[in-house]
Order: sequence, then C-alpha cells, then structure tokens
Amino acid sequence: MGGGKENALSLLETTQICQELTGYQIEIAPVPEARTGDIPIFIKDSRKVMIETGWKPQRDSKKTLGDIYQWIVQNEEQVRGIFG
Repeated sequence: MGGGKENALSLLETTQICQELTGYQIEIAPVPEARTGDIPIFIKDSRKVMIETGWKPQRDSKKTLGDIYQWIVQNEEQVRGIFG
C-alpha cells in the first residue's frame, strides 16, 4: 500500500531520513541527466482500497523506515551478505 501524494518522498528525502536513523552519512552527488530505468515520479494511489475497506495509512515514512532499519539490525546475521 502506498500513502498517496501527501506521503511522497524523494530519493534525497529518503536518504536523509535513513542517515538520521542510522547515524551514517553518505555523499550524494546529483546526476543531471536521466538514465535508462529512472522513474521521474511514482506515487501509489490507494484511494480505491481506502474507499472499499476504510483503510488509511497510519504510519509515516520515518516510522516505516525506522522499523525497516530496526529489523535489519535485529537480523544482521541473516542479511549481512545481502546488504554488504
């Protein structure tokens, strides 16, 4: 499920949240030209599910990314080969 336009994040915003959550900083260099496979914008529209079920997003992006990070930390041995 997506959170719609009001919960959209750019890659830069996502990276900044991840840096805040993990304490790790990475250098970000813009790439001015579009590359094959780049998606200029992607917003998941969940209106149909929300209308049919009454479901609404209850967690913001920072909470969701924080939960993912905590899961990775808790399962570090299992994911070490995947994430480096």
